[in-house]
Amino acid sequence: MTEPVPQPAPPVPQPARKRAKIEPESGGKLEQLLISNKKADDAESVAKEAHEELKAAIKAWLLSVFPDPADLPDAFDITADPHGRYPAYTMTLKGGWRVDSKTMAAEDPETYQRWLKPVKASWELRENKGGARRG
Repeated sequence: MTEPVPQPAPPVPQPARKRAKIEPESGGKLEQLLISNKKADDAESVAKEAHEELKAAIKAWLLSVFPDPADLPDAFDITADPHGRYPAYTMTLKGGWRVDSKTMAAEDPETYQRWLKPVKASWELRENKGGARRG
């Protein structure tokens, strides 16, 4: 006699979500905040891109000091500028392990469900890049 194949538990129904459509008043406080937020977001994007390029250049320079990978240290400690123009930095090699939750959910749903924990709810404000219905 064959054992029945275990089946994953049925999904727990989620309560219906409520949405509120807000149209900012022309010249109002919300409109001003949204305009300022967009300007700050644009400036942050430009600065973040420049920052990432600088970090990549610093990493490349540090790694170029050791052309033989066998000679690479586990970490680099860079001293701060004595005149305060830049702080001390540390560059460390990152790695390790992570749990592949997508595969675990597919291959071992009982274990996945047993260790599943709810995430604390929080508000997120982000730009709507389209795809949402308007009406």
